[in-house]
Amino acid sequence: MVDGGAAAAIVFMVWGFNQIGFGELTDKFTKKMMTSNNMSKIVSLRDMSDKLKEATDDLDTVKVDTSSLKSSATDLKTDTSYIRSQTDDIIADTAEAVEDTALINPNVAQLITSLSQVASTVNSILSACDSLGIDTAAIIANTNGLVAEIDENEQLIKDLPKYVYGSYQS
Repeated sequence: MVDGGAAAAIVFMVWGFNQIGFGELTDKFTKKMMTSNNMSKIVSLRDMSDKLKEATDDLDTVKVDTSSLKSSATDLKTDTSYIRSQTDDIIADTAEAVEDTALINPNVAQLITSLSQVASTVNSILSACDSLGIDTAAIIANTNGLVAEIDENEQLIKDLPKYVYGSYQS
């Protein structure tokens, strides 16, 4: 296939050579150049030139993308440094918390031991009451009833001024 631009250039050259008197040379050149093999080479060279231009444009795009990528990598490095700094702070805070817990732990252990001893003592008292035939469940129920009555009486005592003075205020 003959490229239109290449054919026009050859025709113009032939016309120009004919104008200045190189007709025979021009005819030989034209015959030589107009072979389909040479024309396909010209077209092929033009295609390669276009592809080279596209590759150059792509390379420019890659350069811009690489610059953007480098900027992103720098930002990521900064973010990673910040995260590392925060992680170091967390580790330091955790170490302090562990030290504080170590100071608290002996007191907590003593409290647990004390509560365990109290529970053991209460169980011993309940067992002794059961062996003596004392109905501890009834005692607990009566105690709960007394506590409820005491709470009720406390509320009545608190509300007493309303009842006493309420009739005079209206």
